[in-house]
Amino acid sequence: MKLRTFLIVLVVVAVSGATTFTANLKTLHGQLPANAWVVIALKGCGSLQAVTGPGAILTAPIPLYLDVMAATSARVKDEGSSACSTSTKTAYDRAAMKSTSGTVAAADYDIIGSTSNLNSETLKPEAAQIFAGSTSVTPDTQPATRQLIAHAGSGSARLGYLVTSNGILNLLCDGTSNDAAAMGRLLASMGSTAGKLILPRANTCLLSTMKFPANITLDFTLGGGAKVATGQTVTILGNVLAGETQIFSNIGAEQGALSFAGNRTLTTISPLWFGLDCSGVRDNAPIWNRILAFTGEDTTFVLPNNCVDRHASTVTVSSRAGFKLMSSDRVQNGGGNQRPQELWTGSSGGMWDFQANQAATIEGFLFTNRSNLDYYLRFDGNPGARIGTEELVRYNTFTSNTNNAKFSAISINTVSGQNHEKNIITDNDFFCSQSKAFRESDSGQITSGSQTLTCGLGNCTYATDASPGDRIRISYATGILDTTVSSIRDNNHLVMAAAATSTQSNARTTFRQAYGNGITIGSVNAKHNTIDRNSFTQCARGLNVTNGSFSAAHMGGSANDVLAYINDIAEASELAYLEDENSLRDVYTVSLDAPITLSHMRNSLGIAGEFDGFIYFSGGGRATITGSVIQDTPGTNSVVIGAANPGNFQLTALDNAWTPGVVTMASLGYNQWRTAAEASGVSSGVLISCGDYGIADAPGACFQLGDGGATSTEGHIITTSGHPNNTASFNTFTAEPNVQSTGFVNEARGFRTNFNGFNNSKSMSWVGFDAAFMSAVRGGNSAGYRFTMPTVNTTTQPVSRGLWVAAPTGNTLIGTGSGVYVEDLATHTGITNRYSFFGVGATDTAHFGGPLELGGPFIFLTDNARDIGATGANRPRDLWLARNADVVGNLTVHGSVTSPNVRLSSVAAPTCDAAHRGQFNYVAGGARVKDSVQVCGKDALDVYAWRTIY
Repeated sequence: MKLRTFLIVLVVVAVSGATTFTANLKTLHGQLPANAWVVIALKGCGSLQAVTGPGAILTAPIPLYLDVMAATSARVKDEGSSACSTSTKTAYDRAAMKSTSGTVAAADYDIIGSTSNLNSETLKPEAAQIFAGSTSVTPDTQPATRQLIAHAGSGSARLGYLVTSNGILNLLCDGTSNDAAAMGRLLASMGSTAGKLILPRANTCLLSTMKFPANITLDFTLGGGAKVATGQTVTILGNVLAGETQIFSNIGAEQGALSFAGNRTLTTISPLWFGLDCSGVRDNAPIWNRILAFTGEDTTFVLPNNCVDRHASTVTVSSRAGFKLMSSDRVQNGGGNQRPQELWTGSSGGMWDFQANQAATIEGFLFTNRSNLDYYLRFDGNPGARIGTEELVRYNTFTSNTNNAKFSAISINTVSGQNHEKNIITDNDFFCSQSKAFRESDSGQITSGSQTLTCGLGNCTYATDASPGDRIRISYATGILDTTVSSIRDNNHLVMAAAATSTQSNARTTFRQAYGNGITIGSVNAKHNTIDRNSFTQCARGLNVTNGSFSAAHMGGSANDVLAYINDIAEASELAYLEDENSLRDVYTVSLDAPITLSHMRNSLGIAGEFDGFIYFSGGGRATITGSVIQDTPGTNSVVIGAANPGNFQLTALDNAWTPGVVTMASLGYNQWRTAAEASGVSSGVLISCGDYGIADAPGACFQLGDGGATSTEGHIITTSGHPNNTASFNTFTAEPNVQSTGFVNEARGFRTNFNGFNNSKSMSWVGFDAAFMSAVRGGNSAGYRFTMPTVNTTTQPVSRGLWVAAPTGNTLIGTGSGVYVEDLATHTGITNRYSFFGVGATDTAHFGGPLELGGPFIFLTDNARDIGATGANRPRDLWLARNADVVGNLTVHGSVTSPNVRLSSVAAPTCDAAHRGQFNYVAGGARVKDSVQVCGKDALDVYAWRTIY
């Protein structure tokens, strides 16, 4: 069964002499078609004309639908007289049964008096009848208005019936008589059945306090209206149908009021219903504040195209959910010539102030102004009925026609500091001011301590392009002078208000500035904002972030002082696809508590960029730049990336293509981190570049400049997995320098360490690989390679080798192969003890599998303290000497001695005893004294004595 739907059209009817007409058409005509209806028309002769006099009125046809018993009832006028030609005749009513196929039956009724008499009058020629041609009777098919039409229609063949009341014809709707009681009786006759109440054409019903229930739809499409009595409140719980015109009146301050509290049916409202002026002449702020006072949550306000909604004061939207201000247009880049406008003409404050709103939506407007204002949209306030969150602003253009430094088109949480999160601002265009910066030249010359600016090329036009008081910025690779013009001497010389702090040439000179902000995010709690596909033009700051967090992408526009100004962020944030043109800076950060990612930027200093950095980090923080390019080659005295204190900023640059412009480490700005890293103190700043393409003098594909803080003890570390099961052999670090040209004659190094020993401690240690020193050091210890043997606690480790030089894997051609090669340590003076190899352990063995080749003497660390070989163990086999053997002690030979010459030295003979048994002794004689040669021996009596041989 389908829902029964009623349509009630209210019009004004005179009540004098009215009687009840009743007809049971089923009794009269038998079973009727289910979709039939009755048309009652006043009849007379010829063309019936109303005559003057009390109660004389001609009604239009009244269509009545049948109930399930085929009975109809209506209150109609008892006509006293009517003019028929020149005579007076009594009128009668004709009841005709109609259906979609035509007339089923008809009968005449005389309603003189209080009864209805069938066929009591002679049938007269009928006047033209007005009736519906289908079962759905709409107001447009009944153009007559001075009648009450009550009928019900249905798509079901069984549902067609009449609801009406005998006591409602005193509904006057003349704008002065109170119609609330009559309207209440009408609503009572409807009960809880869904119905439509069509208010009379061009009439205004005056209503005191009453309520229209949710089952009633108020239909103002005929042009009717409702006036609320002063001091009274009319509550509407159902839907409203009306055009874009005023239908409610007397609802201003000190007048009547409307209430939509509890209305769950009406979701779209035209502000024009309440008297909003779309001509731009009247101030709509007061009526907006009244509208917002009686409308509730989840309400959509729609303004028509060409509407100019003028505000001279702030409209405050109190805490609620689901407020929507929308149009059917997409007003981007100013919109078309049908655009709806939000116009500001006030003297202070802002236009729309949303206090703790949840999910407010602003869509499809040109916001413009004739005077200064602080904001167009402000989302702020402490939590109330709702918490401020999830606002949506899209498809708008925000234009400031003044130059106001305080202006922010959209302001988020700049006052309360409470939660205002997860806002979405997308597909908008912001024009922040009517002023912009102007690049004068790239040949500026300044001298430290002087206020004079000189045009180096002599081709400037200072006198034409600037005026005293204008802002002027002189930027160069290492800084910027931001001041004003004091006076202009000629086209190539001017005087600045402030003196230069350094001497520079080829500096960029920029006059004037932009004003205002596009979007301002003002609190640490304003987090998780999504800002996408917006453009900013002539803004001092396009995106102005005091704190909070955000994700912003596809930011276009032009001629901004700074496209994205980030004072601080509370959580990780991102700027991506920065696509603006002619801006002085793309990104400017102050002090960041969380990391920021800058990706897919098309950097360009060529047209307007500040020479001290198109991307500028003025304080500490962490940033990652990735996937970006440089559109042009930086100027002579400029950098793409600037940092006021690189020693306090950690920058990671990954996979950027620094082309098609040509950059160096210096012009890109990377050398700022090298300089900071080479300074005397350890800083927290660090620059890590990997995969950056196009840097002409990059030290490598991946490099690090700086330490990242004193606690960062590891430059680069690779930790592999645990490998709990057997896997293929793996390398922690592999370097494969590939040289495939006979023209390469330099060194190819797998790994190298260059130590910079400026002002180092005298007790430190230097440990490296292919290690060299870039400067003299003050002392300490140094080692080229260090290996610490492991502690093995389970199974004996077969070998542990600190240095393992493997043999070639195949036949090779090598003149001299050295496992360890030590150059001449005596090349320069200053090394006290020079060792090619030094082993500390007294019992450690130096093992050589082949010959031991010495270029110098074979000596021991301590004189007369160590042996060569040992008795009966690990003895050398043969001793081959090319010259002499000088033995201080005894020479014991267990085999034969073969020599063509044996010479004994002259020495006093010791006591002959068992210890010297077999020892020869030679004593040279003095002048004329014979030499003596003796041998220590024992006789048969075991007596030891020297036995003279010669």
